[in-house]
Amino acid sequence: WVTFAHYGSKLLNSVPSLIAGLVQKIDPWPDSSSSNICLAVLTSSKSATMAFASSDHVPEHLLREQKLWSSSSEREKYDNLANLYGILVALEHVEKAYVRDSIPEAEYTSTCRKLLTRYKACLNVLPSDVSSNVEQFCSSYRLECPAALKRVKIGVPATTEFGSSDTDHRKRSRHVMAATEHFISITDTFSMGIGEVDKLHADISGLMDQLNKLDDLPPDFVAKVKTKHWLEVINGMRASDSLTEDQQRQALMDFDTAYDAYKRQIYDN
Repeated sequence: WVTFAHYGSKLLNSVPSLIAGLVQKIDPWPDSSSSNICLAVLTSSKSATMAFASSDHVPEHLLREQKLWSSSSEREKYDNLANLYGILVALEHVEKAYVRDSIPEAEYTSTCRKLLTRYKACLNVLPSDVSSNVEQFCSSYRLECPAALKRVKIGVPATTEFGSSDTDHRKRSRHVMAATEHFISITDTFSMGIGEVDKLHADISGLMDQLNKLDDLPPDFVAKVKTKHWLEVINGMRASDSLTEDQQRQALMDFDTAYDAYKRQIYDN
């Protein structure tokens, strides 16, 4: 009745005769007092609606303010969940705008990187059951964002994953040199037994970026495939985490193989 009375009073301003006629034709009413209340609201003013809402017809628990939290820690938790929700929604819109070509590549790249950085920072303050399973979080709160989930899993913008159409071919030699430096740095890091995520991420993401700026390398090129794989692996870990000894040995072999294939491709071209 509260809902009916509230919206009925609004509709009355534009179509008074229609609303009044509908109210009179409703039969049977739950009781005569309900009929009188609705007719009063529809034919009077906002004060009638407020009077109805404050009457004994409305259960007390519906008029009481509801809070999601009972302590400051719970409030902090829900604030952080809200931040995560907002980041995923924003990232989903950015991804769709890029696919529709509604945003310049440079603006997309900077915006996407900013959102990914905020996403990683947000995960550090979330409960472990949420940060370890963001897909379940989206399902629980009915958030449909497949493009955003794909992007946070990879951890880099689409322009880095697939390459940018704005690549200047005159800068090819610079990209070749930069990619070579990243390859050497990565293999040296693994050779020294260093497997911390925060010490690997910059070089691996940088290598992925430089490889995609080389137009003569196909999307399924072995160096791209292996680099993307390990980028996804470390993006699924925290900055303080480390690869296991077996993972480090496998990664070293994968990047050695990728580097050899990369050199052959560059020399052939």
